[in-house]
Amino acid sequence: VGKGWPEGCLIESCQYFHSCDWYLFSSGVKELCEQGYYIGLVNPPYTPCALGLSLIDIPLDQLVITTPNNKADFMACIIELSQSKALGAVFTWQGEHILSYTELRKIHLASERQPGLYVIFRHQQHTQQSSPAALRLLVKLHSNVINVDILKQRGALKGSSTTLNMPPFWHGHPIHSQLTSWKPAISSKTLLNSNQSRAED
Repeated sequence: VGKGWPEGCLIESCQYFHSCDWYLFSSGVKELCEQGYYIGLVNPPYTPCALGLSLIDIPLDQLVITTPNNKADFMACIIELSQSKALGAVFTWQGEHILSYTELRKIHLASERQPGLYVIFRHQQHTQQSSPAALRLLVKLHSNVINVDILKQRGALKGSSTTLNMPPFWHGHPIHSQLTSWKPAISSKTLLNSNQSRAED
């Protein structure tokens, strides 16, 4: 799917914060949407940005968003959506839920029941935990470049890595220290003189 993502297995993407989830899997999502499939989103950390998705040609009317209130519902949503033949992909954000190896295995087994793209996004601290996922990634965003380290994959040793350049329309705003050309609209000296004049009046 999407020029290389494995089907019918669990993909685990670990990262410090959610910043490039959509871009990383956009080619696979777009391909599945063009085939008429819906895309399931379980426990997303924020409402998907309509403008951002439109820039990568992902239709909003093919997204199925669920926000479970508790862990039991969280697990049930993942398993039920993974069994639906109408969905071509299920993206899950672990969030504040604590998942054991047994629970991760249940999610993995659900993803093996039929072809599709099944991804769980987790905090990078969980890379120290054992996982049944067929493919485990450590994703880091540096400025406008994404570094992807492969922690685990079928049929190959871990340790591979790759770098992806973000497209210009996904570039973030520069941090304050990089705004070297910025100048205040009014200097502090001018503002001080103005305040003194008002006080004298």
